[in-house]
Amino acid sequence: MDSDRVIRLIGPNVMASFYYFFDEVHEKDIEPPDFLKKYWKRYCDLVAEVPSEHWHFRTHEYHYTYMHPGEAELIDADLIRATCLVGTADELVEQIRDLERQGLQELMFAAGNDEKWHVAETFARQVMAKL
Repeated sequence: MDSDRVIRLIGPNVMASFYYFFDEVHEKDIEPPDFLKKYWKRYCDLVAEVPSEHWHFRTHEYHYTYMHPGEAELIDADLIRATCLVGTADELVEQIRDLERQGLQELMFAAGNDEKWHVAETFARQVMAKL
């Protein structure tokens, strides 16, 4: 799950959670969510490599498409599980049905490059067609 190929493919999506919560933590003076805490200092150190007046650009310029240097090294299987639906097609169907029972009304599938479009098409055929 945390192979270089998978991290290259979904890493930008995983990092979007950091980007969102980085703003929330700094704007609202709150703690990062539990699933990000063990990575938080390392991520903040990466952002701090640029002047604070550029943090917003640093944390948002690559949304769902690329990662900044050092970000891929933050990603492990735990972080992928915390930010993505993970499993076989049948496992994903069950996860989505469980989320629907909990009130889920919408899924967002963020594609941003050719490889992600291929995954989106496979997801549509193997998962969404079963829902």
